[in-house]
Amino acid sequence: MKRHLSTAKTVLAAVVALLTATALTECVDNTYDLDNISKEVSVGGDEIILPLGKINEKSLKELLGDDIEGFDFDSRYDAYTVNYTGSESFVVDGIKIDPLTDLSPDIDPVSFSIPSMPQTFELSDLTEEFSIEYPEMGSQPVTAPIEAAVDIDTDIPAISGNIPALGMQKLSFSGKTAFEMSIEVAPQIATIGNLYFGDGASDYGSPVEMTLSFNGAKSINGGGYMDMQVRFPEYCTLTDNGGRKTGNVFEVKHQYVPEGTEYVSFRFYLTSADLSSKPATDGVINISEDIEYGFTYDFEAVSGFYNPTFKPAIKLYSQPAYSDMEVVTNRFTVDNGSHSSEVSYTFNGIPEGVADIHSIAFTNAPVTLSLKGLEWLGNDALTAKIRLPKCFTFDPHSKLDANTNTLTATLAELQNGITLNINKMDCSGSEASVGSGQLTIRSTIEVSLGEVPAGLKLHLSEIKPQTYPVTVCAVIDASTMEVDLDNTKVSLREHNFDFNFGANNTPTITKTISLPKEIAAIEHLSVQNIDGKDVKTDISVSLPEGLTFPVEKVLLDFTINLRQKIHPTEGQKNIETAANGDHIFHVERLEWHPNTQRTLNIASIFIDRIENLPEITDNGNGHEMYINEAFSVTGGVTVPSDSGIDLSKGKLQLDMDISVEDIFVKEFVGKVDYTISESEQTEIDLSALSDFGLTINNAALSPIFDIYLDNSDLDIPFNVDIDIMPSNAEGDIIEQNRIKVDGVHIDGGRRNHIVISTEERRSEYEDAETTFVAADIIRLLSGEIPSNLLLAINVSSDTESMHTIDLTQSEFTIVCDYSVDIPLEFGRALDITYSNTITDLADAFSSVADTGIKVKHIAIVIDFDTSIPLDMILSAELLDAAGNRTATNINMGDNCIVRGHNGQNGGKTTRSTVVLGLDAGEDGDLSALKDVDALRFSLNLRNSGLTGGKLQPDQVISGRAKLQVNGGITVDLDEL
Repeated sequence: MKRHLSTAKTVLAAVVALLTATALTECVDNTYDLDNISKEVSVGGDEIILPLGKINEKSLKELLGDDIEGFDFDSRYDAYTVNYTGSESFVVDGIKIDPLTDLSPDIDPVSFSIPSMPQTFELSDLTEEFSIEYPEMGSQPVTAPIEAAVDIDTDIPAISGNIPALGMQKLSFSGKTAFEMSIEVAPQIATIGNLYFGDGASDYGSPVEMTLSFNGAKSINGGGYMDMQVRFPEYCTLTDNGGRKTGNVFEVKHQYVPEGTEYVSFRFYLTSADLSSKPATDGVINISEDIEYGFTYDFEAVSGFYNPTFKPAIKLYSQPAYSDMEVVTNRFTVDNGSHSSEVSYTFNGIPEGVADIHSIAFTNAPVTLSLKGLEWLGNDALTAKIRLPKCFTFDPHSKLDANTNTLTATLAELQNGITLNINKMDCSGSEASVGSGQLTIRSTIEVSLGEVPAGLKLHLSEIKPQTYPVTVCAVIDASTMEVDLDNTKVSLREHNFDFNFGANNTPTITKTISLPKEIAAIEHLSVQNIDGKDVKTDISVSLPEGLTFPVEKVLLDFTINLRQKIHPTEGQKNIETAANGDHIFHVERLEWHPNTQRTLNIASIFIDRIENLPEITDNGNGHEMYINEAFSVTGGVTVPSDSGIDLSKGKLQLDMDISVEDIFVKEFVGKVDYTISESEQTEIDLSALSDFGLTINNAALSPIFDIYLDNSDLDIPFNVDIDIMPSNAEGDIIEQNRIKVDGVHIDGGRRNHIVISTEERRSEYEDAETTFVAADIIRLLSGEIPSNLLLAINVSSDTESMHTIDLTQSEFTIVCDYSVDIPLEFGRALDITYSNTITDLADAFSSVADTGIKVKHIAIVIDFDTSIPLDMILSAELLDAAGNRTATNINMGDNCIVRGHNGQNGGKTTRSTVVLGLDAGEDGDLSALKDVDALRFSLNLRNSGLTGGKLQPDQVISGRAKLQVNGGITVDLDEL
């Protein structure tokens, strides 16, 4: 928002500056013309006084004009004051929590099994390990050494003893040596791909050394550059000493050899050889190739002792060994006979009342079959067969032959595991027996493998040792087989049972509630249904559709612990509060006929609030609260002793339901975290003053910010941060003058008064209803007068205490009324500077220069009469049209002071004479004035303490300006 405002202190500075500018320009009588100067001048006189014009009298109030508002004399501060008032409203959005739906807890049906069978059977896993033998495929081959050692002839003269320096010489050699190997190939190997070299000492392969020894020429080796190369057969791969593969060639180019070197040695590695193109003859692959090697060494032969019989020599050596080889197989047969394992499954917990078990059906009995240990064969061609016990019946599966219970699958499939589901188990055969509360099944599992196919790529190291372990596993998922009692056939010894229902069943409410960001913590929520009444929770039991209960009448006992989050409405029956605060509901011996009354409403519980809620978390996108509350439900179903039981119904099931109406939160008690900022900052416009170019230093200003924050609408305390920011014409904040007041506390439910000023003002606002904040507020207008004052008020709630919020209210309003009083207190430290430039003076000064008058001294003299109690110091300089200083200077002297009026000295005004001397040079020629186009001046206002009057609107300043020409005048009358 834009506010137009002028502070009194800045106004005063601008007024005095404006007055001075008026004295030098606008108030001069421009009707005066040098053509009217009398030609009767005295030559050699002391001075000539030429009147230039009158400075009209103006009052301080008149000089303010219409551009500056709010400036007035304020008797409260006995000084000029600018006052700004305004009002803002902060709209606080009401908190809204969406209706809580889907709060009915999920309750698993309570299942019964008549004492004929348990509902689940535990089954142990099968882990059977056996070994497979593979044929011999040949031992690890090792080649013969690679060796070459040759003396090198030189062109050095055969002189034994000291020889003179011979200059540049060359050593060179090229030769070949054998690369041979012989590999026996087993008949199960079709071809060999890569042979991998290495003895484990290096990651790169088998090392190869090439060494040049200078021997008798060592002493005359003055240093030089060497090139070297070794070329293996093209199917070989070499690696340099840094691990970089170089193909089949290793070379060194232009390597410097220092003077006096005895020998140079190079190391590289034989990494692999690709023999896929080498056929085997009579089970053997023979390799015979050449290795080419050579070097050149250009060096300077220096003087020294030389032994020509001890020639330089080159040596190439390696002892390669093969660490592994990649082979492609022919078809071969492993030991594929059947491997069988005896298995025994025992089911515990068979009741005493069960006389015989004919068959057991299952609803959930997954068994996962896997074969481990042959992962290195990893392909889809090699198959295995697993024959499972004949007493099991499985759900249909594409890999299973149901007639023989045989599973046929590839190794790849069995490595991942294949899951079958057991449908039924036949207990009528000789494999099953019942006794002492146990059911025992005894049978076998058989496993056999097919042939390893041709064309399989593998490494020899993978099939060693020749006997390789293989493990077959049959794992029942979670070691539990869930029995389908509807289809399980048993024989019983008795027909009447008493049994207990529901040992522990815990319905759980799981709900993630999205909350407004303003809610920081909740103590409790007052709730209602859509009609504004207490929320109803219905508890009922029912018999599932299609199910007939095996008895006609049961007695129900229920206890439900609602814990401490759900608070029942007071005065309800069958609800008590435990010592620890839990709310407990219970019924006893409630009669129910499930086959004729399929649903029974046990009770309706009304709740009026939710409390003891979990902490609120921030998920990155907003606030939420996760409710995970389990209600302990215990009880039982008693079958009367005179009830008849239909054993054909086998499985019994009872559904329990706890339904909760949709919850609407009408009020919550908790902590809130409101943060409200003005959408726009309040802007106090001082541009009418700053346009004058004033700067203020060390002015003793004491602004007073008076703020009323009316928080009557919302009973929540808030903390207020206030930021007062002066800014320049470009909109940049003047940081060094910024005032920040943080964390001012305001109460909820009332109007709060905040005052910000200097500590000296505190005594003026000492009352219980006012919060006074002392701040170094005089900085706001120190130095450069800002173009604007920006007022930012940020309001945030007190998050440390609990509050009650009515969620039915859509919004709340905090009204901020504020006023800014800026009284002017001019102390001894007052230092205000006003700068300006008066332009378009070229015509006036040219007319003076064109007269041809030559003078020794010329000056502008201004007599000021002022009743304003402020001293003014004037400085000025002359500029040409380009803005540069002219050759004609102004000599200010020490008397350019306009004294402020001191009423104690008597009189209504004080007169001061200001002399602006114009320097016309040694010859006094006024022609230099032709370049003058502008006068740039600065007016500095100071309170030196010499004047003690107070600023009043009717104080005035006036003056008269004249041109003074002192002795030594030379006048050309014709020019005049």
